[in-house]
Amino acid sequence: MKIRYKYSLISDVGNLRKNNEDNFFVFGEENRNPKNNIYSCNGEFVNEKAFFCVCDGMGGHSAGEVASYIATHQVQKNYNSITDKIKFEKDVSNVMKSFISSINDSIYNTTEEKPELKSMGTTLTGIYFLKDGAYAINIGDSRVYELENEKLQQLTIDHTDADNKHALTRFLGMSYQYGNVYPDVSAKKINLGLKKRFLLCSDGLTDMVDDSMIRDILIEEKNNINAANKLVETAKKNGGRDNITVLIVDAEPVNKFNAVLKNKLTICIIIAAVLIGAGLGCFNVYRSQTSGISLNDLSNDIKNAKDLSEACEKMNQYIDNAINNAKSYDDYTNTVDESDNNVAGKNKEFKDAIQALNVSIEDVKKKYDDIVNNSESDEQTKKNDITNLINSNDIQKNIDLCEGKKAELNNALDDWHKRNEEANRHSQSQSQSQSNNGNKGDSQAPVKNSTTSSGSSSSNSSGSVKQSTSGSRSNGSTSNNNTSTHKNNTSSENGASSDIGTSVSESEDTSGDSQTEQSIGKSSYDGLGGE
Repeated sequence: MKIRYKYSLISDVGNLRKNNEDNFFVFGEENRNPKNNIYSCNGEFVNEKAFFCVCDGMGGHSAGEVASYIATHQVQKNYNSITDKIKFEKDVSNVMKSFISSINDSIYNTTEEKPELKSMGTTLTGIYFLKDGAYAINIGDSRVYELENEKLQQLTIDHTDADNKHALTRFLGMSYQYGNVYPDVSAKKINLGLKKRFLLCSDGLTDMVDDSMIRDILIEEKNNINAANKLVETAKKNGGRDNITVLIVDAEPVNKFNAVLKNKLTICIIIAAVLIGAGLGCFNVYRSQTSGISLNDLSNDIKNAKDLSEACEKMNQYIDNAINNAKSYDDYTNTVDESDNNVAGKNKEFKDAIQALNVSIEDVKKKYDDIVNNSESDEQTKKNDITNLINSNDIQKNIDLCEGKKAELNNALDDWHKRNEEANRHSQSQSQSQSNNGNKGDSQAPVKNSTTSSGSSSSNSSGSVKQSTSGSRSNGSTSNNNTSTHKNNTSSENGASSDIGTSVSESEDTSGDSQTEQSIGKSSYDGLGGE
């Protein structure tokens, strides 16, 4: 399932520090140049996978900002290759641990090469989205929060000393001899149902603003830009002793029916076309899915759903089935040979009915989205509104219309095939009659071995006839210098030639079928961390 991500970030130097040593990564789109003491960005995109992270550098002088820059730059540079390795949920933990461990190596090796950076390190906290789940990742004391149903939950654990919360027990840039440098990756995925809000932040926020105030601001400010601004302002108002970085991500599933279904079922189309062309009649290649759903039962299921998420799941299934149905109808029309006027007319009526079905689906989708996104309605009201939408929509009516138009099309196709078969039989009969050339009703000249005797009238002699090889789709007969040719898709006749005196005739038939079908601007830190 694809997710719509709306994000807003502010990274502020705070009230006391000269340098902003925080840094961040936003899905490959943003990476702050360390020279910027105040930075903000916001945006929106839709994708199955996404990664956001915040890094809080440390080490004195400019070393902290170098460490955080190396970390986020490595993430940016390797994001695509890393996420390509993550195919399933079970891959997230191992891949992320290995990757972030490699970042630790980059930072540590840099400190070994450059003595002036010896003490530098950085935290890293992030959230990785995969289809319908999210995974919190953390090393250090930067945090990830989740806001759901107005409840704020910290998803990460601070890696700090029990007696001194500012003394980190884990960070990027550590030597392995001093302890564990692997990040925590949440073993249990964070399920994405309805819209959820996530907060990633450095300790410049959490040291100045307690969780209850963070929760209140996130609830009060629906717009994530406004929420990010207010959190930073509150932290600075309360002292702002450290750099403050706030990244708010609103994640919301995009209903699968919003995707444009363009891919054709090529194999099914070819098979159906062959069946039709061969005169075997029309078959219902696709089976209606939505027409098998009882709207009354569905309405009761939604009404009795334990929560809004469950109600939405059932509604999404209903709409998905309707879309699949419309697509199958559309694919089916593409198998139809419209050489016959009556068939072409019925196929157009079928396509018009499909268009009406798609219009009704789009109408339901819009109304459904409006219900779910209505911030003024509570869960129960939304469930009731979805129930009413199920009971009042026109999708089923238009599916029934499509079924009726499909039946009419199939009848027209059957009639066309019958007429074609009758014409073929008539053509075959004519061909046989011409081929016999006066043999008084004999349907076929006797054949023995490779020669036949001609029963045709001839003057003063009897002709010897050499039989030729006959191919499908072609019949030839020649008599007394007259030629008659007939083509047929289903019959095959032998050619015979007779003339005054002795003659030899050879006939060849040849048939052939051909089937076709963003970059980081260069800074003084380039070259660090494995460049």
